[in-house]
Amino acid sequence: MTHHVTFAANAFVVLERRHLEKKWMALQAYRTQFALGRPYFSWDFIQGLARVRGTQVRAEYAEAFEVIRIKVEL
Repeated sequence: MTHHVTFAANAFVVLERRHLEKKWMALQAYRTQFALGRPYFSWDFIQGLARVRGTQVRAEYAEAFEVIRIKVEL
């Protein structure tokens, strides 16, 4: 059985390297994920993806999000 995950990146937050370093430090708390050898739990992956997202919004680094619903109260 094949699963296809879709992700519509329609919101971006520009990051600085210090933000990536903080994210990396936070991910260190998930020791079991590192023990499983997940390829996406590596500094190279985190930084590389942030560079790709940054390229999408003409920045060095960015984080992408999919906005599903926004509720505005007036």
